[in-house]
Amino acid sequence: SAGTWTQQAYLKASNTDARDEFGRSVSISGDTVVVGARGEDSNARGVNGNQSNNSATGAGAAYVFVRSAGTWTQQAYLKASNTDADDEFGYSVSISGVTVVVGAPGEASNAKGVNGDQSNNSASYAGAAYVFHLDSIISAAYSVFGQGCASSPRPVALTATTLPKINTTFTLRVSNLAPFTAGILLFGISNTTWNGVPLPLDLSFLGMKGCNLLVSWETQDRPFVAPQTGGMVEMNYPIPNNPAFEGLTFYNQAWVMDAKANALGVGTSNGGKGVIGY
Repeated sequence: SAGTWTQQAYLKASNTDARDEFGRSVSISGDTVVVGARGEDSNARGVNGNQSNNSATGAGAAYVFVRSAGTWTQQAYLKASNTDADDEFGYSVSISGVTVVVGAPGEASNAKGVNGDQSNNSASYAGAAYVFHLDSIISAAYSVFGQGCASSPRPVALTATTLPKINTTFTLRVSNLAPFTAGILLFGISNTTWNGVPLPLDLSFLGMKGCNLLVSWETQDRPFVAPQTGGMVEMNYPIPNNPAFEGLTFYNQAWVMDAKANALGVGTSNGGKGVIGY
């Protein structure tokens, strides 16, 4: 920044070995980098195969790295569908959006055109190129819906300051709080029904006139207390680097002690909907 270049990352293969020539070719598109290693020696095939052997000297490989919240991580280990020694897969790489092309000048089949027979080695150094496409991925998202208690002079507001991205920290903010206000965050899996009860649920029967339960109440976070000044609290939720979380949808709502909100003295915020993704 400000005209000064700084190194952001130092990238290495997940199976670094001598003479792999990792970095022989590189390509970048947005937050994704592809790095070729024409000398890599495993006999794995396809995507994310076994990297642990060196039985195919010079077969080559390519590695995909993605950046999220300023941090680079390896997302994929690419190999040819017909890996063989001396193919030099990864001699050249290119990426555009979610499509990667990898060149292998040493590949030796006599196939012609697209998707021909890869099973022979009768045309030494004929060469080949391989196209990889990233299947649809789910983008992280967070949105708000509904409103806080209409009867409160200071409806509590629930927002997010970051998106719920895998391998990052997701931050929720509760604002419009009086000093030392105590509350909890509800978490659920629906904003349409809870144990067979339709949502939103009018809470007037509890003495909470003007308030609604907007999300199913499966669990809640530890209580929070607002500071003396500032009128808000923030809560952080680390999201693991695990693709199994991709697409997980959750809903939340804040409940706070608010003597001015209604007869029960409890107020509610708007609702929030989050989708964990990339």
